Amino acid sequence: MPGCIATGHSMDQVRTRMLEAIELHLSSMRLDGDPIPVPSSFADMLEVA
Repeated sequence: MPGCIATGHSMDQVRTRMLEAIELHLSSMRLDGDPIPVPSSFADMLEVA
């Protein structure tokens, strides 16, 4: 979801915080009358030397 991020010390913490961030983000979008984006997904990996 563009503009929605979360960080944490563990993957479990990141997942919990991401769920909270998405819920808050969608709630704010609804209050502002912004359109809710169509669900989609993508993934990518980078190798840093």
